[in-house]
Formats: sequence, structure tokens, C-alpha cells
Amino acid sequence: MTLAARLDAIKPKPLRWLAKGAYYALTLQFSRRLRARLRHEALPPLQVPPLEQVLTDGRAWLDVTPVRTRAEYEREMALPVWQTRAGIEQRLANEHRLEEEFAVPGYSPLAGRAVDFLVDRQYGAELRDGVTIPRWRERLVCPVTQLTNRQRAMVLLLRAYGGSGRDVFMFEQVTPLYRYLKEAAPGWRITGCEWLGPDIKPGAVVNGVRHEDCATLSLADSSVDIVMSLDVFEHVPDPRRGFREKARVLRRGGVLLMTVPFFPERDATVQRARHAGGKLEHLLPPEYHGNPIDPEGGSLVYHDFGWDLLPMIREGGFSDAFIGLYWSLEYGHLGAPQTVIIATK
Repeated sequence: MTLAARLDAIKPKPLRWLAKGAYYALTLQFSRRLRARLRHEALPPLQVPPLEQVLTDGRAWLDVTPVRTRAEYEREMALPVWQTRAGIEQRLANEHRLEEEFAVPGYSPLAGRAVDFLVDRQYGAELRDGVTIPRWRERLVCPVTQLTNRQRAMVLLLRAYGGSGRDVFMFEQVTPLYRYLKEAAPGWRITGCEWLGPDIKPGAVVNGVRHEDCATLSLADSSVDIVMSLDVFEHVPDPRRGFREKARVLRRGGVLLMTVPFFPERDATVQRARHAGGKLEHLLPPEYHGNPIDPEGGSLVYHDFGWDLLPMIREGGFSDAFIGLYWSLEYGHLGAPQTVIIATK
């Protein structure tokens, strides 16, 4: 049995907390984790225009095409417009193939002006037909808001679903997205949280950061209108339980706005890791994603989601769930297509 497993096995819980605290202190992990949790407090305020000032005309700045099955998706992707979009991306990547970073000119609705969206290979790239394609999803950073492609899209979706007048709960608090919303929409009722560790009570606030467990929330039944979750559920050991929790805390008609790495070529979700008999078992080589709370360790990926994700969400208590496809060269949303999951209780 590993030392970590032995610490997890200590009972009662207060004794386990003391043992883990002593272990973290002796191995210097405590100070490292504390620095990561406090890092966001040292950031200077963003200089961004108020959302209500730049998004004034009621326009739908993000055109989302809903698909609910793989067959619908494949019919949509066979349309010539998507082939044209993929060609534009291929040409851009080829033109800048020798550059470490480059700019894509466009218009940022959240900045209210024309900008050069930054593209680099900070999050890797994909070799396609002999051309290195950047991770469009994680880049195309607006220089004004400091938000990436998918983060800017989620702000536009939040506004489209009435975020300015509803109770919003989002699963991040130390990220550029949360920081942006607090600066650009100070009057919006937005509550953020992070996952700080297995031995912290849901709802507890540690150094100004609220802790929540995606599968065991501290929120009351029917207490929020919108839940936002960006690339969280692939790190949840039991996503079905997590979806039931989201449905529980949402009011009737409430909406889950969510992104995950989605694999449209797969009918079934692939499980990469699981907990069995109190131990972590890797079914595939471990994969980790970035984690602002633990930048050195990252977050383990438990699932690669396929098309069974949508029925999984509906079975959790949602009346509808679909994959939304979006793309725009003008507004800096490349990656043919980008996807978001939208579910209604």
C-alpha cells in the first residue's frame, strides 16, 4: 500500500486531516498548495469595458448549431460550409507554420473593438495532412480580456441565457474567466468555487476560495438558475452522480452550460481511470490537464467523452441536452467545429 493510500485509510476523519497536514508540511507540499491558492489574489485588476456597455444591441454574437445525435453531427459536418472553414484553418496554420506565435485579426465583442487574437503552441498542436494545427480551442486569446476561444464563447452564452439577471454558479474561482466576469459584470449574481482537496467540507472557504465537490455540493435544492462548468467533468470519477447534483441544485428551467474535451468519433465514453477498493486504478496511461490550484500536479483525466454523454446528462435529471457547434473567423472562434454542451432541467 502506498503512503498516500495509508493516509487516506486513517480513521476517524479528524485524525486523517492531522496526519495529512503533517505529511504536507514535512514534504513542503502545504506551502506549495497554499501559494497556488493565493496566487490569484496578487493579480492586478483587469482593465476591461463593462459587458453592458459593449453588448448593447441584443445581438446573438455566437451562432450555435444544436445536434443531439452522432448522425445529426455527421450530416452537419458534411455540409460544404464546414469544409470551407476547415480549409481556412489549414491555410492559416500553413502560413504560420514556422512561427512560435502569430495573430489572427478579428473583432472581440467583449472588448468592443477590433483586436489581434494571439495563437501559439502553449497547449500543443496536432499534425494534420502534414501541417501543424494549433489548439484553437485553448488559444486565440483576446489581448483585452485575456480570455481564450472557449472562455469568450462561454461568456457570450451566459449572456444569451440571461446571466445578467439570474443566479449563476460556476466551477472556477481563480481563473481568468471568473476574474473577467467579476470585473466586467460586477452586478451579476455569480458565485465561483474550486476543488481544494478531498478532506475539505463542501462550501468551506479557504483563503478566500470556496471549496465544492462536483458530486456533493453544499447548495440547497433548486437554488440556482445557471451552472457553468468548463472542462471539469472529465476529472470527475463519477460523472453521473455529478450530473444528478447539477440537476438537483438547478431550478426548473435552469441551464447547465458546459465544456469537456469531446470525441465525436466515439459512440461510447472511454474510462481512463477509476477508484476500486479504495485504490486508484489506471485503465489507460495517465493523462493530466492543467489545474490553477495545483499547477505542478495537474488534474487526472478519468473519462474521454463520446456520444453517450448526452443520454448520461438527460438521465441525471435534465429534460434536454445537446451539443452546440460554433465557429467564427471574425470573432476568433476557430477549430471546426468548437463544441459546448447545453442542458435544460
